Amino acid sequence: MIDPATLILLTLIIGLVFYFVIVKALFLIPQNPYMDTTLEQEEFDESLAILESLSELEVDYKMGKVTTEDYEALQADFQKSYIEVKER
Repeated sequence: MIDPATLILLTLIIGLVFYFVIVKALFLIPQNPYMDTTLEQEEFDESLAILESLSELEVDYKMGKVTTEDYEALQADFQKSYIEVKER
């Protein structure tokens, strides 16, 4: 039979081991974020977005996905929008 004082001591030791190994590991170690928050986020540049859209339109036109009439109309709209954004 185990002495009650020894049983209490063993319980205390097991509890401390549990605390230091499990609880500290789960709750006290800082978690790494999914994204690096120290990096500066790129600002949205509307003029670059318009140029990218114009480039994609040209690719679609060359692949035959857009008619010549639609290409010319959309190209004029994108160019006008680009000029308006740059003049702001």
